[in-house]
Formats: sequence, C-alpha cells, structure tokens
Amino acid sequence: MPEETTFDFPADLRKEQLELLELRDEYAAFCKTLPWSAVPLEGFEKDEPTMGPAGQRKVIFGDSPGYTAEQAEREQQLRERLVELSALVGMHRFWSDVPREDRVKARMALKHAHEQLPVSEVA
Repeated sequence: MPEETTFDFPADLRKEQLELLELRDEYAAFCKTLPWSAVPLEGFEKDEPTMGPAGQRKVIFGDSPGYTAEQAEREQQLRERLVELSALVGMHRFWSDVPREDRVKARMALKHAHEQLPVSEVA
C-alpha cells in the first residue's frame, strides 16, 4: 500500500479554505430561495430530454418577478466574496512550495483539513 502524503497547511490557508466551504454552502442555499430569473420575465414551458424510456419531460417555469434590490445586493456580495476567497486559496504562497506532482493531492487534502482539526481550532 502506498504511503499517504501529509501536508502542513498554514493556519491562514486552512481558515480561508474552511470559510470558502461554508460560504459555498450559504450561497447555494441562498440561491435556492431566489426567483429563476434576476430580472422580471414571463414564464415558459419547454421539453427536456430524459435518460429513461420516457424520452422527454415538460419543464414549466412560472413568471419570474426578478430579484428584489436586497436579493440582488446579497447575491452580489456573496458571489464577490466567493471569488475573493477562491483567489486567496488558489494563489496562496503555500502552493509554490508543493512539488508540481503533489499539488492535486495537496488541494484535495486541504478540502478535508478542517475535518482533522480540534474543535478549538475550527471555531
């Protein structure tokens, strides 16, 4: 069995990654509450192919009132913070010290690094 590589992630990188994971969940949950269109649009129907023997299914979109000013502002704030955190994590100085052939493995390990932290370090 191959030896598992471990990485000594800096505290700021682990913190930013955890915030990114939490913010992605918050953003996804918030987006589920929004109308299907950011601007007011009339509803429509369309046939969509399926994988099964039915062939197609009818998808119905009701009229969309569009986002309220508050919804649009909150969506933009969350999205901008997601982009910022993604850049901070992806461009962190730590990655320049990881050998190229280990970067994917390290990136995947970072996504789960918070699971191994003591509760006092996560909060």
